[in-house]
Amino acid sequence: MGVINEISVAVLDENKNDANTIKNLLCQFQIEKGITFKIRVFNKCIDFLKARTIFDFVFLETEFQDHNGLQIIKKICKKKINQTLFCFETKSSEYAIASYSQNVSRYLLKPITANSLFEALEGMIKQYQRNLSNYLFYLTDAQYDCVVLFKRRWKKDCAFYERKN
Repeated sequence: MGVINEISVAVLDENKNDANTIKNLLCQFQIEKGITFKIRVFNKCIDFLKARTIFDFVFLETEFQDHNGLQIIKKICKKKINQTLFCFETKSSEYAIASYSQNVSRYLLKPITANSLFEALEGMIKQYQRNLSNYLFYLTDAQYDCVVLFKRRWKKDCAFYERKN
């Protein structure tokens, strides 16, 4: 794998045991592959939606008390530049087909195993690298809380995102 400094990852699952399983497997993967993840775990949708972070990868359950995974993805994509890669982790295949129309990169059935998660991560990292290679300039600045992206193909195409404090 090419050089990647750090990948920000969110795990969103109301089941704390499932969320911790994914977090532990992510930690195992980063040790084995030499990749650095910055991992945040959320057990409530509202906490995740209020997070002031643009995540590179989001692992999320499809069903919550107040939302489903597709609704969460739509809310994120309305608010932020859509460079985030999503992976559903669920006990049901109910949303499998619909998920691909919403930029869901992978769909994992529970219980999550190291093999299934590692295979998904390998694919997501390759996709992440391809996404980054499409931009001339990618800047995140924590002080100003902004992201600037310039498309490689069309020099005049620039996407800029800045959060309001």
